[in-house]
Amino acid sequence: MEKNKVKLTICGAEYIIGSDEDSKYMIELGDEVDEKISTILKQNPRISVTQAAVLAALEAKDQSFVS
Repeated sequence: MEKNKVKLTICGAEYIIGSDEDSKYMIELGDEVDEKISTILKQNPRISVTQAAVLAALEAKDQSFVS
């Protein structure tokens, strides 16, 4: 099966992602990640994008344990 390639923009950086998932799903996922990281950056203007991404990942993982 050929992978779908999708261009995502997260915090101003572009990423080309190859996935077996539907392109629409991947775009929605990228939009959610962008929104979450952007929110964290607005709430904590002194942290880097990398730090915000780590916090977003920790929160997502924590939520997966609860679900």
